[in-house]
Amino acid sequence: MKFIKLLSLPAVSVLSLSIQGDKITHDAKFNFNDVFYDLADIGILNFSIRDVASTDPYLITLKGYLATNNQLLFEQNQRITEKRRAAAFSIDMANYLTSYGLKVEFSFINPNKGEEKKDITLYPDYESQIIHSNLYKNEIVTIDNVCFGMISNKLFNSESYDFTNLNEYFTKNNGGQIDLSEVHFEYSVSNFFRYSEAYLEITDYQNLFPLIGASLLKKVPVFISQSSKSISFSTNSGMYVNNVTHEMSDTPIENFVETNNFYIPINKEKEFMKNEFKLVIKDAGFSHSEIYIPLIFYSDSNSIGFCYDSDICISGGIRE
Repeated sequence: MKFIKLLSLPAVSVLSLSIQGDKITHDAKFNFNDVFYDLADIGILNFSIRDVASTDPYLITLKGYLATNNQLLFEQNQRITEKRRAAAFSIDMANYLTSYGLKVEFSFINPNKGEEKKDITLYPDYESQIIHSNLYKNEIVTIDNVCFGMISNKLFNSESYDFTNLNEYFTKNNGGQIDLSEVHFEYSVSNFFRYSEAYLEITDYQNLFPLIGASLLKKVPVFISQSSKSISFSTNSGMYVNNVTHEMSDTPIENFVETNNFYIPINKEKEFMKNEFKLVIKDAGFSHSEIYIPLIFYSDSNSIGFCYDSDICISGGIRE
């Protein structure tokens, strides 16, 4: 069971929400804006209201409507009185949350202050999206009806991906490892970005990685980290490298050591640039979408070689 502070109204000190579902197994309390729920996880919605800020009496009504035509499905009423400052509601979502959608409406009726309403529409079924970032360079992709939660006193049931400031280039670091740290995009609404698998897919036209798999496509697992809305990447290869040649293998081989970095073979940077690259994220977010982010590798130097085009070179004259 999880709890989230859901609404804050002048006459209501606390409106909390608990959700009971088979996939939720622990108790926790969260801050105002940091928890969203996958609709697939919801079994029973329990709303509880506790008012200690005033002595005003008012009526609270919880209604459920069929989203397609506003047909009333259920109605529950509770009164907050001078002596009874708490109310509770429970909805068995299995009875009401169908593919036609369920609109849940709260109504707070105060004899002196009138009525205030808040509502949200929920749908249990959604189609996973396939999102190609290069098609949304100047747009924000929004997917509706996939979650349930609140930000800044506003109910939400959607998530969004913002690729407008996406950097499509990645490079190498001084050790000859690929560096994805400059690649990032923004995600909202949750502070916990969910995914099942993420990897850098390399179409190895130059055959630089013959010891990884049997196909042209090479998969390099990556780790996703989140800071506020920003989603960023780092390598998490779990592969093996020859420290002398920087050849990579996906199985243990003599003279290869396990590594979480992914190396470009020594002096093969320019050949590596000719391959195709894209980041792939599986089961992303509440919509369980697939995200594809085409990338471009750039390097103006090899690792070792001539001084005009290499990171490391030797120059000097003859000593007599």
